[in-house]
Amino acid sequence: MTIFSGEDGSQRIHAPRLLEFARMAPKTILRICTISLMILLVVGDRGLAQAIYVPVDDPIYDFLDRMHISSVITWDGAILPATRNEIALVLLQADGRRSMLSRVEDEELDYYMREYSYELKADGYSKNEIDPRWHLFSYRDSIFSVKLDPILGESVSEGLLHRVNGAKFDGYVSSDVAYGFHFNDNQEVGKNIDRTKAFTPVTGSILCR
Repeated sequence: MTIFSGEDGSQRIHAPRLLEFARMAPKTILRICTISLMILLVVGDRGLAQAIYVPVDDPIYDFLDRMHISSVITWDGAILPATRNEIALVLLQADGRRSMLSRVEDEELDYYMREYSYELKADGYSKNEIDPRWHLFSYRDSIFSVKLDPILGESVSEGLLHRVNGAKFDGYVSSDVAYGFHFNDNQEVGKNIDRTKAFTPVTGSILCR
């Protein structure tokens, strides 16, 4: 990661981008996922974990915290990250108390039920058929499953432009192996770049001059 100074005094943090990854053909994406899975299996016991951990900055945690404050669910947000299976079980609690939810919260729950549809079905959820949400690429059979999505975003705040792009994928092999990969590349442009990210929930950066 490198800092560039412009003639107007602004500073730019630049890192290689990953947009081309999302344009790959499905067969290429599946090949990459398969090779990555093989590497995870070779690494050792950590690669044989039966659960996929959800990154601590995922918005699902904010939703669960709000549901806990409203006494809709029982949830300990102090122990993170949680696994997708653990979150699916908590979503089942909220699904059983929809009468306590607002219209917006009900729609949020529907979205997360679709996001965690695989784990919900594995836990025996059969109240209604759940349609999985859209993914850039997905494949599933009786043994192997994989989901891949791009990570794209942009925000502007107090003269600072923040762009993020990357990719993530996860899946299962039978009921014995779970795997996941999450990568995002960040770029900040502006005069008010916060190098240390002190006293914020955002992870700081190690910068090279």
